[in-house]
Amino acid sequence: MTALLASALLRPEGFELRWRPTEGVTTKVRTEVEFRRDGVVTTLESHHTRRVVSVHADGSYTVRSTSEGTLMRTQGQELRDGRANSVDLAYGAAGNLTHFLVGKGSPMAARIAGFNGFVAPASKVAVGETYRFERAAGADGLPASELGFKLVRVDGEAATLEVSFRETSGADRASGAGTWKVDVRTGQPVSLELNLRGFKTGLGDLVRYRLTRL
Repeated sequence: MTALLASALLRPEGFELRWRPTEGVTTKVRTEVEFRRDGVVTTLESHHTRRVVSVHADGSYTVRSTSEGTLMRTQGQELRDGRANSVDLAYGAAGNLTHFLVGKGSPMAARIAGFNGFVAPASKVAVGETYRFERAAGADGLPASELGFKLVRVDGEAATLEVSFRETSGADRASGAGTWKVDVRTGQPVSLELNLRGFKTGLGDLVRYRLTRL
């Protein structure tokens, strides 16, 4: 009996890593996107305010994301675009973006939406375990994609997950790999850093994406 009890106490229960937002909650994030073309590096930095405007009985929710403008840096120069832009986004209970409700960004923004949201596992995961998420293509420009996650460690209140991403529809299919950090207590995403391949844009190849909760 003592051995069985000790085994139960040592066995990890796993972590849910699921955010359950309430209406009116607001978070601020910074995104940094890096492009390369013929050796020239261009970065775009944006700040966004995200407000939960509704939460539904099944756990899905709607977020209004408002950009506070964009700062472009390239070849030692800076160009600021202070125009605000808002879009309403529908999310499933796991945090997966399902579609744009009101407003729409560029085709590049729609593709970025394929990987810049953390998706929670269907059940608790322990360190070392993996899970996957697949999304079908949407009429609003969202490509079909696959995301893979592996919980690699938990330090205090911070979970670190390796993430892989690949588009499964469209002519030029991007892929990438990186790291998510998630608050273990709340399930709220903290940061993402992703290195990308095959993501071609008018500014060059999108090679790195960073998101940080402020």
